[in-house]
Amino acid sequence: MSTISFETVMQEFDNMVQEELQNKEKLSGTCREYDTSGESFNIPYFDQLAMNASDFSSGNIPTVDVAQRNVPIVQANHNLKTSIGYAYQTLFNYDVIQGHVRQHAHALARFNDSMKLKALIAADANFTVGNNNLVTTTDLTVTQLMAGKWKLVDNGCDEDGLSMYTSAKNMPSFFNDADFKSWEQNSGRPLMKGSIGNYGGLDIRVLSSASLANTLPKGTGPNNYIVDYDSIYVGYNRRPSSKVCIEEDQDRVTILSVATAGSIVSRPEGVCKIITTTV
Repeated sequence: MSTISFETVMQEFDNMVQEELQNKEKLSGTCREYDTSGESFNIPYFDQLAMNASDFSSGNIPTVDVAQRNVPIVQANHNLKTSIGYAYQTLFNYDVIQGHVRQHAHALARFNDSMKLKALIAADANFTVGNNNLVTTTDLTVTQLMAGKWKLVDNGCDEDGLSMYTSAKNMPSFFNDADFKSWEQNSGRPLMKGSIGNYGGLDIRVLSSASLANTLPKGTGPNNYIVDYDSIYVGYNRRPSSKVCIEEDQDRVTILSVATAGSIVSRPEGVCKIITTTV
């Protein structure tokens, strides 16, 4: 009779959570992530530099120092603990384990998403001062989407690195926009698929209002943000991980997921806010 070691169970559970996490996280891949420690870290972002023509002769090649930004970042500790009764009796029950995998992956995904949204909320005043707002009167339209995109490109952002965080409340009106359904605007027939994914060169991520951790802040209606990849940073003190713990004295197994991280908007010119009145 073969046995499975407890260490193997722990590793397999974490692997399953990480795999499920990739399917649950809405805003993954939309900004840069770094491992760090403490409450500050150096952001390798140095504004816009220009190369100048130089005639090199013998001697040292002239160099220009580029300083990194030492940015304070508020680190938040988050954890989720669930338990499986009767210890070893159910530790290897596939349905029970999969249920916990989904639970923990969903919680970690909401944590990762909420950090980026909180960073946007904290920097909201900077968008206003920088005149980076596009205030709409009614619904989200293709015209406003493109205006936000090209505003960021004009600010020096790479048009291939732009994502949009939008509310599900805006989707019915956006799908009804004549430009969205026009063959001239969109040859991909998005209504056949029923979802967007990518439109006009923007990687669109639709968020729900089911959880505060996954909800965009409200202006006169749902706020929507077009985000440049190099404008938001996430620093992890401890990346999301899960482990299985035996509590023999209570005849149960507990599962603990933890993460410590913070996020910050380093370049307000790289984020455009669109306010809609759709509710």
